[in-house]
Amino acid sequence: MSTAHSTFENPFYAMLKTNPPPLIGREDVLRQLLRGVTGPSTGAYQIACFRGIGKSAILRFIAHPDGARTHCPHFIQRPYSEEGRLALVYLDCAQYNNKSLADLLLAETLTVPELADFVDIGHDLEPAQRLLRIYSRAELAHRRVVVLLNHFDQLFATIQPAEANQLRPLVQEASFIIASERPLVDLNEPTYASWFGTMALEVNLDPLDPYHARELLHTALHPFFEQAGMASKLEQSRFIAPYLDLLPQTGYHPAYILRGAAVLYELAHDLPQIDTAVFMRITRDRLFLHTFKAEFKRYWTKLLDLPQKQLLGRLVQNKIEPEQDSGRLQLMRYLGLVTWEGGRFQPFSALWADYVRDHLVDLQPPPPDPADSPTAVSLPTLPPTDDLTPRQQQLLQYFQQYPHEICAYEDILQQVWRRPARPKDLRLLRETVRQLRPKLQEMDWGQIINQRGRGYEFQPPM
Repeated sequence: MSTAHSTFENPFYAMLKTNPPPLIGREDVLRQLLRGVTGPSTGAYQIACFRGIGKSAILRFIAHPDGARTHCPHFIQRPYSEEGRLALVYLDCAQYNNKSLADLLLAETLTVPELADFVDIGHDLEPAQRLLRIYSRAELAHRRVVVLLNHFDQLFATIQPAEANQLRPLVQEASFIIASERPLVDLNEPTYASWFGTMALEVNLDPLDPYHARELLHTALHPFFEQAGMASKLEQSRFIAPYLDLLPQTGYHPAYILRGAAVLYELAHDLPQIDTAVFMRITRDRLFLHTFKAEFKRYWTKLLDLPQKQLLGRLVQNKIEPEQDSGRLQLMRYLGLVTWEGGRFQPFSALWADYVRDHLVDLQPPPPDPADSPTAVSLPTLPPTDDLTPRQQQLLQYFQQYPHEICAYEDILQQVWRRPARPKDLRLLRETVRQLRPKLQEMDWGQIINQRGRGYEFQPPM
């Protein structure tokens, strides 16, 4: 495969590094969000999807539209035509007009202490109080408060009842756009923050359609075409053809398109004369091993529970049961891991489907313990998934391995959930045990005793 770009910077990496990156194909989503948060009434919106699909880019664009004008001029000039300019009008009204309609407050963090730094109030307040302090800093008599929360999964996963009650009045006065990797109601088992999830309108970030995917590639290559003097549309189309051929492998989420195209661009520089079919196979292998595999591993090991993995396994094996699986697949589509094409669900990319196939062995039940195992105990079958949450099942399985033994709090957190023994993690453990106890008692599956200061002891049924 020949190339003419050996002296130029990789344009796809350059676009990935812009902050915010272009939001080609997301105009309708921007309009929906901006109309809601700058309108006459308050509202809450939730974008829940895995990494690389574009939720952070949307929040950063809303908070800093001047950055989009500076870093992404082609995005403003081309996809944002007369129809798309509506979103920019709302942004101007919300942030730059002398009679500001709103204070746009972007909090982007992974940990609660960082939120305290964001509002400059120190670390001595509870999470809910920190959010309330954000709210109180605005001039409520004159401005709408729009709070943009990005990467706040941890806060919503550990929020407590008192904190949740403190936040309720805030929702009545301020607008929220919340981006997370899972729906809020899934992040918090006791559903202390479920009112956030149930009242927030869901905003879907579907994969780009083929037209916008091509537009994204063209926009990234625009500086290269100019520098290379490649003005002919026919010449540009020939150059971009291999990138379009790669799309089924990467999928149509913007970050995956750009990352896949960046790898192809580099390989075209290193292997300029190789056969096209061989070149595409090398590109595919490089993408999987060095670019996407780590991301897929994170999805598989940290963000998907066993029923979701089993669902994906049935999907790649064409064993879907429409009546049973359609609702769950719709959720997976909302999260960005499957798409609806040609009248059926399928994984969002061929590489993702291959990863799932390679890990079907993970879905097999573990071999039974030897009958003469010193810790083997005849216990009732685990309850159905509908009766126990995945977290409760994990905890019960751990206790069943150590009957009549005192399991230290720190050991439980480390062995079951790979968590350190921080105060909020200990609260999560206590809350999970509190929810699990009545279910064990109801079904006569044993009991969990708290040995104060030492740990928990599981006593199986007699």
